Amino acid sequence: MNTDIKLFLVITVFGVSGSEYCDNSMLKSIKDGACYIDCNTHEEYFKDLNVTYNVDFDSGLLVINFTLPPLKFCHTDYEVRLLVNEEIKDEFQCLGNKVFREIHSIKKYIMKKCKNETAMNKSIEQHGMVVFKHIFTGCYKLKIKPHRGFSSCPTLYANKAYIKTNFTRKFMPNVSYYSHYSSQWNDLHIKFMMKTNISEMKIEFSHSESHKLVYGRPIIVKEKIDNENFTCVPRSIWDAKGCTYVAVKDDRCTMGTLWTKSQKCTWNDTIECNEITVNLPIILSSPNINIVSAAGIAGSSILLVLLVYFTCKRNKMNKNEKQGEKNQEAMPLKESKIEILLLYPRDCKQFMKVMDSFRKFFDSFKNVEVYDCYSEDVMEKGPFPTLLSRISQPRLCTIIVDTQCAHIQQEAMKLGTITSSHVFYKDPTFMDSLFKYGLKFIMEDLSPDIYQKYYVIGLDGFSDSKYELLLPTGLRRYIMPNHLENLLADIKIDNGNEHLYVNSLEYVILREDIKTLAEFKCNNPYYLENILNLA
Repeated sequence: MNTDIKLFLVITVFGVSGSEYCDNSMLKSIKDGACYIDCNTHEEYFKDLNVTYNVDFDSGLLVINFTLPPLKFCHTDYEVRLLVNEEIKDEFQCLGNKVFREIHSIKKYIMKKCKNETAMNKSIEQHGMVVFKHIFTGCYKLKIKPHRGFSSCPTLYANKAYIKTNFTRKFMPNVSYYSHYSSQWNDLHIKFMMKTNISEMKIEFSHSESHKLVYGRPIIVKEKIDNENFTCVPRSIWDAKGCTYVAVKDDRCTMGTLWTKSQKCTWNDTIECNEITVNLPIILSSPNINIVSAAGIAGSSILLVLLVYFTCKRNKMNKNEKQGEKNQEAMPLKESKIEILLLYPRDCKQFMKVMDSFRKFFDSFKNVEVYDCYSEDVMEKGPFPTLLSRISQPRLCTIIVDTQCAHIQQEAMKLGTITSSHVFYKDPTFMDSLFKYGLKFIMEDLSPDIYQKYYVIGLDGFSDSKYELLLPTGLRRYIMPNHLENLLADIKIDNGNEHLYVNSLEYVILREDIKTLAEFKCNNPYYLENILNLA
C-alpha cells in the first residue's frame, strides 16, 4: 500500500468570539498603592452608573453602552451577563419577575492598556460597549461585574428590561451533506453540498499541504448561506494532497450563549482517503460519524481519480520539461510584473503614513508595480483616470484596507443614504469619492476569479473586527504585519530568499508606522469624530 498521498475532508461547526483591546496584556496598576484595593471601596460611585440600551428590532441586535469607572479602581475587565425569561409576555410582568432560567449570552469587555502615562492617571469619562446578537422577545436582566485580574468584584449594575423584537429564536439545525471529488487539468475539485436551513451560518474552505495540520490557507469563504441547499466547488487545491478543511461557522455557537448547550454546535466529520493499489473501502476516522451514503461513494471514487490524475500530471510535466529544454535558448523568457492597486478611504495622518510606507514596501520588489491614488505620481496623472482604467484590468491585484472609516462608507452605500462620500468628511476633498467608486466596482464584480483579484487587509491594533467590510472575498483577512508573508505568497510575489524582506529598511519602517498608528488609536479611540460627520 502506498500512503504517500492523502486527502482529508474535515467538516466542523463552531463559533468564534473575541474582545476589543489595545494590547494583549491586561491593564496593570497605575503605580504601587495607587489602586483602591478593596472591591467594596467607594461603592457609592457606582450607584449612578450610566447604562444605555439600543435595540435593532428587525435584526435582534442589542448594543449596551456603560460608563467606565476611573482607572484608579484598577478594573482589568468587565463581565457583561444577559439573562432571559422567554415566558414573560409584557413589561409589567418583567418588572416583578425574579426568575431567569437561561443565560442568553456572556460578554467580556477588556480594559484598554495605553502607553500614555498621562492618560493612565486621569479619571477618564469614556464608555464601554458590548454587542449582543440574536435578541428575541422576552424579559432580560443585565448584570455588569468587574474583575481585577483573576479576582472577581461584586456586581456593579443589575437591571431588568422587557425587550420586544421581530427576531425569532431558532434552534440549531440538523445538517446533512455529501461531497464529490473530481480531477480536471492541474486542480482537484471538491464539490460539497449542504442541505439545511442554515442562513445564519458562514462557510469557509481551507487547504493545507501538511497532513498534520487541520487548517491552512483559505480557498473560498461565503459570508452567508441564503438557501437551504448550498453547493460549493473550491478550485486550485495544489498537488491534490494534504488536508481540506470545511468550516461551517455559526456565531450563535459562541462560547457563553444559550445555543452552546446544543450538541449540534460541536459536531465534526473526518474522511481520510489513501491512494492504494487494490480495491479497499474508504477509511473513516471515527465509527460514530453521521454522514450520508453518497459521501462513501464519493470517497471510493477518488481512489481511481487520484491515480489517473497523478499519472496524467506526471506525463504532462515530463513533456513540458522536454519541450522547455528545446525552446530555452531559442526564446528568452520575459518577466511580467505583478500589478497591485491599493484601495482605502482617507483617514488620519498616521494612517496615511502607513499607506505610504506600504506602497514603498511593494515598490522595493522588482516584479511589482503598485498603484496608489494618493501617491504623487498618480496625483500628477489624475487619480480618477488611474483608478477607472486599472481596476477593471483582469490581472490586477487589488488590496482593500479594512478600517472603521471604510465600513461606515460601505454601510451608507448599502442603505442608499449618500450619493457622494463628500458628506462624510468635515474637510472634504475631490479625492474622497475614490474609495466609493472602487468599492462599488468590487461589490458588483461577478467574475469567477475574485479570490485571485481582491485581498482584504487589516492593520494590527487599528482595524476592528466589529467593523468588517462585506465583500465577495468573504471573511478572509490578512492582518499586517503579522500575515504579510501569507499575503506575499498568495499574490505570488517573488521576494528572493525566504524572509529576506524582514531585514529591509522598507519593512522596518512599515512595521514601526503600524505600531505608531495603533498607539495613536489607543490614546484617541474617538478620533474619527474629528474627521467624519458621524451625527
